[in-house]
Amino acid sequence: TMWAQLHGLPQGFTTYRVNESIDHGEILDRFDAGPQLGALRDTNREVYDHLAAKVVGRFADALDRLEQGEALLPCEGKEAYHRQGLPNDSWLSFHWSNKFIRRFSLSLDFHPYLPGKCTVASPSEGGSATLFLAIEG
Repeated sequence: TMWAQLHGLPQGFTTYRVNESIDHGEILDRFDAGPQLGALRDTNREVYDHLAAKVVGRFADALDRLEQGEALLPCEGKEAYHRQGLPNDSWLSFHWSNKFIRRFSLSLDFHPYLPGKCTVASPSEGGSATLFLAIEG
């Protein structure tokens, strides 16, 4: 959810039959939440909780289809697994557009993890401070 939100991609989930590759087995179920979820409005935690509730609600039907021998969808394309960790190691840049800063902050807003951070220099005091940021409203 974090990477999709950061890149402005649609939110959703795919339930795969397990095989030797990451996220690349035959498809039991696929759900697209549409443009109303995520975007520049919802935090990553809100997106995750919404999708988790959907997958739990749909899982029994997916298993029923598997047990009944219904043909599974093939997984097409390359594996798309992002590296572990936070985008840009959670460092925010004020060189980014306002829209991307908001998307970045929302994608990292997942309590109990820390949100985006930046360093602010204080030339008059000869030092700097790290600020942790979160989006409200």
